[in-house]
Amino acid sequence: MFQNFADIDQYLQTAFALGYQATESRQIVQQLGKATTLLHALGTLLTNEEQIRRVASMSYRHRNGFDMFVLWKSVQPEYKLRLHIWWPEYSHAKQQMEAIHNHSWDFSSTVLTGAFVFQVYAFSQNKNDVKVHHYRAKTDSSLRFVFMEQTMLTCVYDAIMLAGCSYSFDHTILHRIINMPNTTTSTLVLQGRSQQDYSDIFVEQPFEEEDGHMPKFTPEECIAKLQRYMALLERP
Repeated sequence: MFQNFADIDQYLQTAFALGYQATESRQIVQQLGKATTLLHALGTLLTNEEQIRRVASMSYRHRNGFDMFVLWKSVQPEYKLRLHIWWPEYSHAKQQMEAIHNHSWDFSSTVLTGAFVFQVYAFSQNKNDVKVHHYRAKTDSSLRFVFMEQTMLTCVYDAIMLAGCSYSFDHTILHRIINMPNTTTSTLVLQGRSQQDYSDIFVEQPFEEEDGHMPKFTPEECIAKLQRYMALLERP
């Protein structure tokens, strides 16, 4: 068993050095997402004040409706291990449905608890499909959304992902998650090396503001949220 996130980092360093493929990446995140492994690593994290401050400095409530915790980050090799939590109270928020988007990096994810609707989209010429506003978000520190154009998208995949499901995605794939109401859904995400310096975001209503900055959690908020999550994982 991994004793802490430093042990997990050593494991991932070896995996990246071997040049893992999508299948191996998905297997890795499944292994790290086992409840016993995650509980032990999070328990160790909560006893380390320096690591809690580090996690808090990179973690926030994402505009797509979930709490995002960067549990570990590596520069060489480049990767992030992220925990995403959709709390039940977030399902009643004004913006419950994610924007359709892609990423600047490939990733693998495993569903730890709960369930969500997972949709994949493609560009379309059909005027009866979804008309959206296309923004581009640079991955630098500016975190601003730049309007590109209006375009059409069509849904090409629509399925429910349950706890235990896992998947790997290329950075170009347009997708979104729709969380189930009154459910605590969580995923563990292994984010790989950056493939481009931007991501694309598609929304049906234009953004009221184009600033993507989100306030970071305080260490105290991180502790309270992760303790709440661990209590969920410990339930029989």
